[in-house]
Amino acid sequence: MSEERRQEDTEDHHRGAQDQTLNEFLSDVSFAARELTANIRSSVNKVLEQSVRIVNPSGDGPPLDMYETEESVIIETAPLENADPDTIEITFQGDQLRIQIQTQDARQIEENAFLLREKSFGEFSRSVDVPRAVQVEAARAKIEDGKLIITLPKPRGAAARRIHITAED
Repeated sequence: MSEERRQEDTEDHHRGAQDQTLNEFLSDVSFAARELTANIRSSVNKVLEQSVRIVNPSGDGPPLDMYETEESVIIETAPLENADPDTIEITFQGDQLRIQIQTQDARQIEENAFLLREKSFGEFSRSVDVPRAVQVEAARAKIEDGKLIITLPKPRGAAARRIHITAED
């Protein structure tokens, strides 16, 4: 075999080794990219879960708003998916209102089919302090547009009244 041919064989061998090294490198980079993507996805999911807890610090029940009108204190939940009114229990003790709700996923989806699952179903309980005097015996609750709306009337005469000052002689 000629020297020239031996040199070509050696160069071919080096090219083959370089190609194999390049393929191994690209495989390693591809694996690292998949791992990085999975880590980023996991981190984003954790941040989203924490942000939900910030919006709803109790993390146990549906987010809600409480506001007042001249006549009532109104408590309104976020829309409740598949909540049967018969499974909702509302109690009032002291100054605290407690809402217990049972929801269920009506869809027939296998658990292992979910790629991401953020909707929660099951039993939830939420308690809030009501900072105003209310007439519990006159309270009303309804579901409207999927939201639970609780109306707690204020006692009559609870509106602010002006007190006149008289001068003593």
